[in-house]
Amino acid sequence: MWRVRKIHCSFCGQSEHAVAWLIAGPKVFICEGCVDKCIGILGAKAEWRDQQIARLEQLRASPAG
Repeated sequence: MWRVRKIHCSFCGQSEHAVAWLIAGPKVFICEGCVDKCIGILGAKAEWRDQQIARLEQLRASPAG
């Protein structure tokens, strides 16, 4: 007998009917909302990283002493 499988985001639990789209992976799904959150987190980390690199470059360029 066939079972109907309900698809939902593996991260937030929203059903496929509650989101615009789901990306399928191996036994997992992620919705557009969770993708947006991930992009925000990674973007924030990239911004922080870029600030730290700029700060290090300024320290290297300043005369010691």
